Formats: sequence, C-alpha cells, structure tokens
Amino acid sequence: VAELCKAAMDFLDCQAFLSYLFDEREGRLRLNAYAGIPDNEARRIEWLDLGQAICGCAAKDRKRIIAENISQTNHTRTELIKSLGIKAHCCHPLIVQGRLIGTLSFGSNSRLVFSAIEIEVMKGMADLIAIAMHRIKVEQSLHENEERLRLAAQTARFGIHDYDAAAERTLWSPELYAIAGLVPGTEVNNDVMMSTVHPADRPKVRDAIRAALSPAGGGIFDQEFRIVRQDTGETRWVQNRCQTLFRDSPEGRRIIRNVGVAVDITERKKREEQLQLLMREVNHRAKNLLAVVQSIACQTAKSGAGGDFAAIFQERLAGLAASQELLVASEWKGISLEDLIHAQLSHFGAPKDQRLFLHGPALAVSPPAAQTLGMAFHELGTNAIKYGALSNESGTVRIDWDVTRAPESRFRLTWIERGGPPAVPPGRRGFGTTVLTEMAELGLDGEIVLEFPPGGLIWQVTAPAALVLDAREQPALEARPS
Repeated sequence: VAELCKAAMDFLDCQAFLSYLFDEREGRLRLNAYAGIPDNEARRIEWLDLGQAICGCAAKDRKRIIAENISQTNHTRTELIKSLGIKAHCCHPLIVQGRLIGTLSFGSNSRLVFSAIEIEVMKGMADLIAIAMHRIKVEQSLHENEERLRLAAQTARFGIHDYDAAAERTLWSPELYAIAGLVPGTEVNNDVMMSTVHPADRPKVRDAIRAALSPAGGGIFDQEFRIVRQDTGETRWVQNRCQTLFRDSPEGRRIIRNVGVAVDITERKKREEQLQLLMREVNHRAKNLLAVVQSIACQTAKSGAGGDFAAIFQERLAGLAASQELLVASEWKGISLEDLIHAQLSHFGAPKDQRLFLHGPALAVSPPAAQTLGMAFHELGTNAIKYGALSNESGTVRIDWDVTRAPESRFRLTWIERGGPPAVPPGRRGFGTTVLTEMAELGLDGEIVLEFPPGGLIWQVTAPAALVLDAREQPALEARPS
C-alpha cells in the first residue's frame, strides 16, 4: 500500500497520504501506512474514532470528503489536517461488499484545490486498495479460523472425518487419529474404523451406521460409544455425530458424502458416573439423617420435655447441623476432630481458649463417627453449660484423645470437667444419657464410661480406630510408633 500510494503521490503532485484500516474489535480507525508527515505526528494520530477529523467522518458516513483551501476553513473536522500543514485533502472510504475496510486520503501542502481528474484517480486508487485489503483480511480471517478450529479441536479433543463416496475415500483429521491412537496418515476404511470400536459396542454402532447410510433414512448418525485406542489399549468414550448427504438420480437416491465430528467425552462420562454414585450416596445419607432426626424427636418426647420440647429439639438439631456443615465442607471425606469439637461447643458460646483445653494429635474422623461424636459433644456441652464446669466463671473442660496400637489400634477420648458444681447423676435416664452411652456405644462399636465424681463429670469412649478415623488416616496411623 505504501509503495503504491507513494507512486500515486508523484503522479498527483501530492506531498502526503494517510491509509487507515478499520479495527472491528476496537471500533476505530488505525493508521496503517503514511508518507509526508513526521513520525511523531503519525504516532499522535495513530487512532481515530469514527466521526473524528476528516478520515473519521468519511468512515462514519461512508462518503468521500474533499477539503480544499483548508487554511481558510474553520470547520472542526479539518483541524487535524491543518495542524499537519496540509492545504487540500481528499479522503475516500474503503468499502467492499458493504463492509468498511478503512480510508485512503491524499493531501497537498502546496495547492489549495484538486482537479476533477485527480479526484477520479484517487478514487480508482482507493477502489483498488479496498479490494486488495479486503482480500488480505479475508485470507487472514480464514487462517485465523483454521488456527482457531485446530486449537479448539486439540483443546476439546474432537476430530473430523469425511467420506467421499465418489472417490471411495475417507479422510480423518490429525485430532481424530490422535483420539483413536492411530498413526496419522493411516489409510482408513470401514474395517479399520470398526477395529477401534469396543467389541461390546460394535453391534449398536454397525446398526446405527447402516441406518444413517440408508437412502430411506434421515442420514443422521449420533451415537455415544467406547473405543479402544490402538496404541495403548486404553478404553475411551466418544460421541460421534455425522450427516450423510444424498443426491437423487434416475437409479434412486445415492450417497455423495458423509461428514462428521467425533468428540472424546471420556471425562464427561467419568463425571456422570461420579454423579450417579454421589446421588446414591446422598440418598443413602439422607435416609440415615432422617432416621437420626426421627430418633432425636422420639427420644426428646419420651424424656418428658413437655413445653420445652421445641427448644430442646431445635438445639439438638442445631448440633447435628453443625456436624453436617463440616462434613459437607470436607465433601464427606472426614473432618478434623478439633474442628468438630469447636463447632459443637461454639454453638453454645462456650469459651474456645481459656477454659477449654484440648490435647491430642491432629486426627480426621470418618463421617459416621463425626455424627456420633458430634451429638455426644453437643450433649456434653449442653450439660456443662447448664449444670457443669461451664455454668460458672472458673470451671474448665479438658478433652484428651490418642490412638494406641497394641494389641490393636484403639481410639480413646476423654472429657473431664473440673472446677464446676459437684457432679450429680441425673435423676432419670433422658435422651442425653442415651446419646452418651447407648448411641455412642452402638455408633462407634466402643466402650463407654460415664461417671459423676464430685470433682466433675467424666466421659470416656474407647473404640476401634478403624471405625472412628477417616480412611486417609490409616497409612499415617500405621507409621506412628506404638
């Protein structure tokens, strides 16, 4: 463009030209080539908004603008050109097939006007450059689209196949060879293609292909099936969608072409399987949780709560919910024992540091154990706040836990209260006592000690570590010294 316009400048006796291209992303004009103006001025006018200066106005209105005797003109759109010392300026919009490509303008700093012939020559130059620039843009766009498609195919793991019936030839894209585990360039026919399909899925794939190639059908093939990679033997899932093109002839409809896309959907299939497992697990856990809630309601009612039933029941549900929130946050993979204790006791506003002492190794407990221990901590916390060590200003609660390995791995946790009112055994056996004894013993398959010495309540649970701790703790547990 620059060389062509410089040659035109000599013919037209012009001292400057400006070639702008329309940047569709920016929605503005950008200086593409120029001559006759200093480089610093070119940088100043590198970008023009549509409607700015003569070139911006020509692009916006899509009309040629001729500005002559500029030194005597006060129009705002000529100020930029006037600052460059140009006295006459003619700007043509570059438009091809209704699409704005940019602008091309010539300017003179020695003459005040252009002749009609000079203006027509400028128009011819603008038309030629518009066509050339349009072709370049189309080629660039095609190249970008091809590159975008290639990157998309690599990223999304999809390949393209194309069967030409007249040539009896099937072409695969490099991505499809990669999905199937075949060497690129391998000649592909029906036998080769079917050899990549998992044996268990071949019958349905054959039937679907036969239906898609039948002139009596709709020509659509849309199947999800397994393939066996030919290089590694790995089983993968693909979704193959293709369209058969037919042409009517005196002999009837015949196949011309079959074009389609195969997408590797292995990860999606894995997620679907995981989702199915998760839904079954959620259903199972929901039933268990409802059973626990029902048990809490029945036991609370039996305990003679009377008018306090709703408040007591709500408190116990809140304790259960605290454990559930921790389990959900950990994706039901086990939770920190220390976090479980704090979650249950903070619900009552129990002190976290000065009067609550925790001692034991960092351990993660399993989801079932978290529910059982959480309910126990809730009942112990309730009792300590109302009647025990946390009912005054000086009492303390100490919780110790550890894991022993001889003769088998056993988890032991002890709750000890000191400094509160003298501990007194309950006058009747309520739901709290049931949670701390029978439910804890059953839920953890453990041994329970519940004592009320004058110095303060003591509750201890000893249970198989394998039933209390999260499965991820087992390797670390085995590595610990006994």
